[in-house]
Amino acid sequence: MKDSLRQYHIQYKAKREKLRDSLFGTHKYKKFVIVSDSRTGSTLLMQLLNSHPEIITLGEEFKDLNQLSCKEIWRNIFRRRPKKINWVGFKLFYFHPRKSMDREVWDLIESDKRIVIIHLTRQNILRSYVSKKIGLKTRKWTESVNLPLEINEEDKKVKLEPAECRKNF
Repeated sequence: MKDSLRQYHIQYKAKREKLRDSLFGTHKYKKFVIVSDSRTGSTLLMQLLNSHPEIITLGEEFKDLNQLSCKEIWRNIFRRRPKKINWVGFKLFYFHPRKSMDREVWDLIESDKRIVIIHLTRQNILRSYVSKKIGLKTRKWTESVNLPLEINEEDKKVKLEPAECRKNF
C-alpha cells in the first residue's frame, strides 16, 4: 500500500510539473546529447551535469522505445521547461534504440542544427571492454559517485579471447 501511494505521488508530481511547464515554461534553452559507448563514464557525466540547477540531463531515453516513436520521445525531452533551465539533454549509446530497427533518433540529431553533441570516449578501450564483460557477468551496470557498486573480486575475473578483443577494438 505504502509503495503504491509513493508511486502515485511520484506520478502526480511529474504530471503537475509537465502541466506547469506547458503553461509557463519555455523552449529557450540549448539542447545537447551525450553520444558514447557504454562504460565510458557517461553516467558520471550525467550526474555532474544534473548537479547544476540550470541543466536537465535525462538518461537513455531511446534505449527501449516502448511502443513510442522517436519523435514522441524527442518532443517529450525537448518540451517546454522552467525558465531557469538553460540546457536540456540526454544520453544515447551507439547501439540505441535496442531491439528496434528504428534509427530515427539519429536522423533527428543530424537534422537539428541547434543541438550540441558531446561525443564521450574512453581512451583505454581494454579497460572499457573488461568493464563491459564484468557488467554482463554481474548484471550490475550503473555506479553512482555516492553509492559505488560492491562487486567481489571473484566476479571481477573475466576471460578475454584475442579474437573477441580484436572484433570489439
